[in-house]
Amino acid sequence: MALAAHLKHPFSQAYALGCAAWLNSYRREPAAMSARAKETMGLSQAQALGWWLLWGMIFDGRGMADAGDPAAGIAQMESALGMYRGVGSGMVVPYFLTQLAGAHTMNGDFDRAIERLDDARGLVAQGGEAIAAAEIDRLDAEMRLQRAELGGVPLGGSDLGAVELLLHRAIATSQQQGARLFELRAATSLAKLLKSQGKTGAATAMLEAAINGIPDQMPTRDLDAARQALLTVI
Repeated sequence: MALAAHLKHPFSQAYALGCAAWLNSYRREPAAMSARAKETMGLSQAQALGWWLLWGMIFDGRGMADAGDPAAGIAQMESALGMYRGVGSGMVVPYFLTQLAGAHTMNGDFDRAIERLDDARGLVAQGGEAIAAAEIDRLDAEMRLQRAELGGVPLGGSDLGAVELLLHRAIATSQQQGARLFELRAATSLAKLLKSQGKTGAATAMLEAAINGIPDQMPTRDLDAARQALLTVI
């Protein structure tokens, strides 16, 4: 961002700001993500950079949802993503769909959220970007568990087995891709599920391995959540 600002090259500035918002999204830093998204939008509007304006609107919409207004956030994300895909852009669309699915979950619409994940999974299967593949499966599993819990009917039998399979697949995919952060998230979710089944030994070993696999042990939201989960599993 500093180099782009120094060069006074608007497109490079928008590119840097947009990717910074994306990085903040990866790290689950909603306030920072929203701030970068708004900067991206402001610059893009001033310089008529329509593609980056839509990018900023998608992350800004997710920021609205994270800040407590999922309905407004969803409306903005749906509109921006529709235009983004309408011009033929497929870059990062599966990841954007995971963020939109998360916003629908915040709004209590689990069915719509899972539909968005199915859309993302279909794009990956068609040969689209696979960077969000592990997240698609993890979120799918977590949303199914949360929907059942809120409905007062815990999952069991084949439904529970399907959720566990999704989490195992998320871990396997992230390991194949070297996506340590996504592996940590999936391992944290699976460890909680295994603990509920009395499989504390397997849960502990898996979660410890995922935590130790993070090269930089500086505190992050995901690493803190994994360490907290480990304390409850042991």
